[in-house]
Amino acid sequence: MERIGNTDSFGPADVIKSVHLCDHGVNASGKGLTLFENIGDAFFCSTACLRAFFDQVITDFENGVE
Repeated sequence: MERIGNTDSFGPADVIKSVHLCDHGVNASGKGLTLFENIGDAFFCSTACLRAFFDQVITDFENGVE
């Protein structure tokens, strides 16, 4: 994590650029799901928002959404 400017906020370091989920072919399409093309997009306003995001990610992953 690294500090964002002169704020008390932190974001992912620039080492990781993207995040993808892959499985062993158990989802509908057998393909991976890209969560972020740019990890800098990974900011959430609350834990409820974060939970809603990952709930949808799991649903999409199970349904083979790319």
